[in-house]
Amino acid sequence: MASTGQNSTAVIVMGPFRSGTSLVSAILAGLDVYFGPAAEASPPPDRFNPLGYFQRREIVSANTRFIASAGGTQANPGTPDKLFENGDWKILASTSIPWVENAASFGMKDPRFSTTLWSWVQVGRLKRDGLKVIRVTRRLEAAAASVMKHREVREYCGNDFSRSLEMTEAYDVNSAWTADHLGIPVCQIAYEALIGDPTQEVARLADYLEVREPARIKRCARLIGKRRALLDHYVRKVSHPALLADTIARTVKAKLPVSG
Repeated sequence: MASTGQNSTAVIVMGPFRSGTSLVSAILAGLDVYFGPAAEASPPPDRFNPLGYFQRREIVSANTRFIASAGGTQANPGTPDKLFENGDWKILASTSIPWVENAASFGMKDPRFSTTLWSWVQVGRLKRDGLKVIRVTRRLEAAAASVMKHREVREYCGNDFSRSLEMTEAYDVNSAWTADHLGIPVCQIAYEALIGDPTQEVARLADYLEVREPARIKRCARLIGKRRALLDHYVRKVSHPALLADTIARTVKAKLPVSG
């Protein structure tokens, strides 16, 4: 089985839902990590992640189907080792990601990598040589509370906070296990530290990626700040009426009461 982007540096971002993986991915994109054609990203930027989600449809689909093939769910995916034992490896083998081949450094972000990355490596779809992994953490209660504000993600755990907390802990434990067992240096970024000291934490990310451009690092540190990101996001929306209408529809939908 051929490795994905075997001549490139693969940068994988993992961590619980609503832990800051999208924010870290935005920083990585500013540090010249290529996350693929923007038109194929899913979902688009919104009020929850105004800088974007940096998730690929094909990656999310592969990870979701792989978890399901082993009997897991979004809320309870199982452990990485059991997923490797029981999952259908053909799902990972058949996932086409042609855009990575010509990128010197490409990125893939999906919270589900917390559980699936071990299998991607073990089956040879991603090789350890040239692999860089960022594990994102956040205080569990805060991440779980953020899950409950996100209509799509909270449905994974039945719109129940206690199950949201259990899901967040499971993804955090799985990402820790994966980081410990990969046998490569893994960069761990805490959301609270990133918000509290952007300059230092972005510099750590840059150092991990061997980026030595002070001006670029400084620009990436300025990405951090929800108010500024939201302002930039809505300015872009206002300049594109169709995008503005989509934002209004998503906001109304997110505020509608959940039946059941």
